[in-house]
Amino acid sequence: MPPPAVWALPAPIAEHEMQAARLAPRCIVQDYLFADVAALVAPGSAGKTTMSLHEFVCIVLRRPLWGLEVLEPGPVLVVTAEDRREYLVARLRRICEAMGLTKSETARVRDGVRIFDCTANVRRLTIVADDVVTVASFADELVQACKAGGLRPALVQFDPMVSFGVGESRVNDAEQGLIHAARVIANGLDCAVRYVHHTGVAKALDKAAHQYAGRGGSALADGCRMVHVLSSLTGDELFKATGERLTADQSAFALARPKISYAPPQTLPLYVRRSGFRFELLHALAAQSSDERAQAVGLQLGRFIIAEQHAGRRHTRHTLEQLKPDSLGRNEVRTALAWLSANGRLHDEPVLGEGGKRPAAGARTYLVASGEPRPRYAP
Repeated sequence: MPPPAVWALPAPIAEHEMQAARLAPRCIVQDYLFADVAALVAPGSAGKTTMSLHEFVCIVLRRPLWGLEVLEPGPVLVVTAEDRREYLVARLRRICEAMGLTKSETARVRDGVRIFDCTANVRRLTIVADDVVTVASFADELVQACKAGGLRPALVQFDPMVSFGVGESRVNDAEQGLIHAARVIANGLDCAVRYVHHTGVAKALDKAAHQYAGRGGSALADGCRMVHVLSSLTGDELFKATGERLTADQSAFALARPKISYAPPQTLPLYVRRSGFRFELLHALAAQSSDERAQAVGLQLGRFIIAEQHAGRRHTRHTLEQLKPDSLGRNEVRTALAWLSANGRLHDEPVLGEGGKRPAAGARTYLVASGEPRPRYAP
C-alpha cells in the first residue's frame, strides 16, 4: 500500500466560500430526493423494485412523483444484483404502457434508464483491507465511466444493498463502509444514491415506519440523509387512512419519509394504490378534531351494527371490542359506542328466550343501532 499522505491543516473559510455555501444539495424531487445518500427500506416482495421503476420514469420525464414536483430531472442508473436486466426491462415496458406514454416518451425512458446487470458477477462497493471495511474501486470506476460517457444521473440506485457490501456479520462497520462508497458517487456525480434495503422479520411484522426500520445496525439510517420506508396495506387499512377501497386485483402501500435532512418533517405517509403496473396516489383523510373523529367512528360503527342486524347477527359491547370491526381499534370502538349512545343512536334490547324469558346465562342484552337519533322520552 502507498504511504499515507501527510495531513495538512485546513485553510480558513474565505469570504467567497461562505457567501457561496449552500444549505442543501440540489433537490431532485421536492421533499423526497436530494443529491445525497438515501435508503429505500421494505420487506421482501413488497413491490419496491417495481415501484422504483415507476419513480425512474417520472424522474426521467419530469412527471410529478407521488404528487411531488420533479425539480431536477435526469437519467437514472440502476445497478441490480437481484433482478436480471431483461426482467426489469419487461416491467419498465408494462409501466410505460400503463402510464399511456407516447412513442417519443417511451424512447426517452429507454435512453434515460440505464441498467447495469451484475446478478451473475456482483461488483462490491466495499472490501475488507487490513481488517477494516473500506471503499472498493468500483465506486470510483462508476463515477469515471459516467463522466466519460457524458451521463449526469439524477439518481443511482443499488438493489439490494446487501449484495454490494462485505456482508452483515460486521453490522455497523459494513453499513458505514457502504455509506462512504455512496458518498464517493454522490459527490463525484452530484446525484442521489439510494440503496434498496430489507426490513428485519420483527420490524416487518410490526410494519415499522421509522428511520431504523431496516435490518442490521443503525449506521445506515444515521449516515443516510433520506430514509424511505414502504409498508404494504390491507384493504381495511387503506380505507381507514384514505376512505378508498381495493378491488380483488389491486394492492396498496404506504410510503413513509421518516428522515429527510434537507426538508421539513413529513409526518404523514404517501398512500399509493397499485393496479397491475399502474400506480395511483391517494389522499389521506383530513385531520380531524377529537369530536369529529368520535362522530366519524360512531357513524362507521353504527353502519356496521345495522348491517349485522339485517344479517341476523347480534352484538354486545364486549363482542364489538373483541371483533374490532372495519379495522377500528378497541379504544376507537369504545369511543364510537359512547358517541352513538350520547346521540340517541344506540340502545340495548333484552335477549328473550322461549316464552319471553331472559336466559339464565350468557348475554342478557344486545345492541340495536339506528340511522337517526332515537327520542330519549316517548311522547
